[in-house]
Amino acid sequence: MHDIEITDHALFRLNEKQRRVYEGDILKDILLNSNPIEICKQNNNNLAVIYLYKKNKKIKIVVRITFNKIYIVTFYILNKLQEQKVGK
Repeated sequence: MHDIEITDHALFRLNEKQRRVYEGDILKDILLNSNPIEICKQNNNNLAVIYLYKKNKKIKIVVRITFNKIYIVTFYILNKLQEQKVGK
């Protein structure tokens, strides 16, 4: 079984309604069942993993991978300007 943990930082910017929508199960499901369109290693050794998301959007999930666990550090639904930068 995959041991994936959502860090407090991943949800800190969200209001209560958004937290119910984006609780960890949705993010875990994306990681486990979707194919990424891009993966980038960040300077801090985290991975930025980008997926296609509903209504033709993209979602960027930043993860830290250790020997026995994956931590979801944060996530962003990319706006159009951010999406253009991803494509470069």
